[in-house]
Amino acid sequence: MNRSVAAAEALRTGLEGCPLEFDPRLVEDAVLLAIERHEREVQRRFRRQRDPLYEIAEPDVRESGFHALNARWFVELSLDDPLHRALEQEPSVAAGVSRCLVVPVVRARQEYADLKPDPQDKGPPTLLLALRVTTLVDRDGLPPFLWRELLHIADMLDPDFGFEPELPLLEGSAPLANVLRQRYRVLWDTAVDGRLATRDQLAPGGKEARRREFLSMFSMLGESGERWFEHFFRDPRASHTEFVAFATRPGRDGEADASGQCWLCRMPTTSFHPKPTALPTETLAAIRGDFPDWEPACGLCTQCAGLYGALAPPAHRR
Repeated sequence: MNRSVAAAEALRTGLEGCPLEFDPRLVEDAVLLAIERHEREVQRRFRRQRDPLYEIAEPDVRESGFHALNARWFVELSLDDPLHRALEQEPSVAAGVSRCLVVPVVRARQEYADLKPDPQDKGPPTLLLALRVTTLVDRDGLPPFLWRELLHIADMLDPDFGFEPELPLLEGSAPLANVLRQRYRVLWDTAVDGRLATRDQLAPGGKEARRREFLSMFSMLGESGERWFEHFFRDPRASHTEFVAFATRPGRDGEADASGQCWLCRMPTTSFHPKPTALPTETLAAIRGDFPDWEPACGLCTQCAGLYGALAPPAHRR
């Protein structure tokens, strides 16, 4: 193996059964950021080791030297410790994956944890963890992020949970399918936060924030929304199938069905649009693009009216 290839390798740290591998770009940026936050003596010691590397003429040798320096300091600064501890807390995750690969992203909304199947389908999947450098170095913020994400991964690996990557939700209408995916996400996050609460790992105010999100997403439940929130928050056995069923038909005990269903999303609702015939032409065209048989006389809920109103191109842009 030549030096340029060696310098590009991810940093590996040990965890029995689940090696951690860090992208070298993330390692370098994390070390530099962490050093900035240390006392001056640590900063001076780091520079004394780094500065001579700039004088190396051979690019491959110089790159390899920086890579080795960053790897040593990454471990010395214990930047991998939060991930070790989080994985040790979720033994089913550590046992169910072949490795954990940590890669850099730029924005908070790009951060995630997911499972990447083995390309040849011959072994366990890889746990892929995407983090900003600021998150990786944040000793207070990183653990809560890892706790939540790894509980999702533990569910995905649990046969009893029955996770399926593709949701069988309302085929034929991408906008409404997206609404149902959002409902599924809120249900799953609610259940995960409930488990975090039992471990005393949910941030102060976390339950109330999740409650508000749940009640907003499932406003059609009315007064029964609070009861359903508590059900999913307190049920450690909630499964993928249950989330799909509830996202497709909220309030499955029939309470929310009293006023009927929306013709488009088939969701029980108490809030129908009062004058479908008065909807803008562009909105009507957007609806018929997904539902050719729909007519204003069929009616629709206010949520679908707002959704298709937002999707329709404004008349002045035509």
